[in-house]
Amino acid sequence: MRLLRSLRVVQGLGRALAVSASLVGVAGVSACTVTGSDDGGSTGGSGESSATTTASTSSTAESSTSGNAESSSTGGSSSGGADSSGGSSSESGSSSGTESTGAVEFALMSTAYAEGEGMPHVCHAAGGNQSPPLSWVGTPGGTQSFGLFFHDITIDFDHSAIWNISADTTELPQDIDHDTMPADVPGAVQCENWLGDFGYGGPGSASNFYEFRLYALDVADLSGEIDENSALGDVFAAFEAHSLGVATLTGQSTGP
Repeated sequence: MRLLRSLRVVQGLGRALAVSASLVGVAGVSACTVTGSDDGGSTGGSGESSATTTASTSSTAESSTSGNAESSSTGGSSSGGADSSGGSSSESGSSSGTESTGAVEFALMSTAYAEGEGMPHVCHAAGGNQSPPLSWVGTPGGTQSFGLFFHDITIDFDHSAIWNISADTTELPQDIDHDTMPADVPGAVQCENWLGDFGYGGPGSASNFYEFRLYALDVADLSGEIDENSALGDVFAAFEAHSLGVATLTGQSTGP
């Protein structure tokens, strides 16, 4: 019986020791928790928080880096846009270049007839001998005056000419005065035409083709080289010698 009691006591003590040990462990854990909380734990907590913050920062950095990378990528698109813009600028430059070398071509026209069409009867030598209204665009740079020559291109025959037309002129009226110095084209000079009159000399055939040649000239006045008494061949030669560019208009005679 005593032995049994002793065993029970021992068992009881064992349980007590186990409980004590458990209590000690819990206390230790609590102590560690409290200690960490007051100092090391605070540091540890900050460490954890710091680690978390670091991770977040790292994540943010990665995100930022990623964002920057994406921005760079967008910048690449912008750069691509710049390239594209550059391409457009290049194209624009090219277009601009085309414009500077002749965006508007030097061209001669008339409201009386279009290129290659029949000239009005009133323009015929026997139909009124009136010069058609003419206008032009695209004057070449450096132009000081204009000279206009009219001839039959079917049989290569000269008809008439007018020159010393001021550089700021862009049109000539219909039926220019038949004078050496026509009042309706101030400053201009005309020589004798194929009909023996001064100024415009219209078509004499029924169906030949005729051409007006408008010369942009590099001198303002040809008076020192030609005058109203000059032959049409000499006038043509002077125009050719001072030409900066030529615009033409061709029409067919339709008879008187």
